[in-house]
Amino acid sequence: MDALIYYKSESMEEVFDQRNKKIGDVLNTAYWIFFLSIVLPFFSAFFILISGVGSLFLSDVSTLEHIESNPFFNFLSTIMWTILIIPLIKYSLDVKSYSDCIRKLAFKSISIYPLLGSILVMFVFSFFESLFFKFEILEVPSFLLELEYQTDSILEVVMLFIIVGVVGPFIEEIIFRGIAYERLKYSTLGPAGAVIMPSIIFTFIHTQYEQPILLALIFVSSCIFGWLRYFTGNLWYPIIGHVAMNVLSLSTGLL
Repeated sequence: MDALIYYKSESMEEVFDQRNKKIGDVLNTAYWIFFLSIVLPFFSAFFILISGVGSLFLSDVSTLEHIESNPFFNFLSTIMWTILIIPLIKYSLDVKSYSDCIRKLAFKSISIYPLLGSILVMFVFSFFESLFFKFEILEVPSFLLELEYQTDSILEVVMLFIIVGVVGPFIEEIIFRGIAYERLKYSTLGPAGAVIMPSIIFTFIHTQYEQPILLALIFVSSCIFGWLRYFTGNLWYPIIGHVAMNVLSLSTGLL
C-alpha cells in the first residue's frame, strides 16, 4: 500500500513538473518574442539615431514622426535589426548549429501547389482588405501617408520594397511562425495556441495602424500565416504569403 501511495505521489509530481515546464515554455517564448520583435528593433533604431549614421540622411528631418517615416532611416535600422537577430536564433531555439536552426524553423523544399495556394490566399485577403479602403470604411494610417510623402526617388522606392516587402516579412515570419511556433506547438497551448498567441503579439506590435478594424485584419492575416505554417509544415509558405501581401500593398499604394 505504501509503495502504491508513493508511486501515485511520484506520478502526480511528474505531472505537475511537466505542466510547469510547459507553462514555463510559454512564458520563455513570450520573453523571446518581446525581445526579438520589440527590444531589438528599438535598439537598432536608437543606435542609428544617436550614432551619427542617421544624420547623413536626416538633415532635413525635424520631428520624430518624420524620422520614423524616413525611408533611409527605416532601411538602416531594419538591416541592423536583421544583423543582430541572426546570431540569436540559435539561442532562442536552444540548438547548437545553424543546420539545426534550419530544421527547427522548418525551411524545407517548396512545392508548386502549396506555393500558388499561399500566394492566392494572401491575394484574396489583400483584395478584400483593399475594399475597406475603397469604400472608406478604413482610412490610410497617417504614418503610411508620411512614408509615402517622403518616398520621392527611385532609390527610396527600392529601399522601401526591400525592407517592407522582403526583409521585414522574412524576419517577422522567422520570429512569429518560426521561433514562436516551434517553441509553442509542444507547450500547454498546443498548435492552436502556437498560431493564436504569436498573432496577438504580432497585432500588438503593429498598433501604429490605430484603427480597430485594421488591427483585426492584421490579426486575421497573422493567423493565416500561422495556418499556412501549421498545414504545410514549411516556413517558406507564410514567408512568401507575407511578402506577396506587403508587395501588393506597396504597389497599390506607392506606384
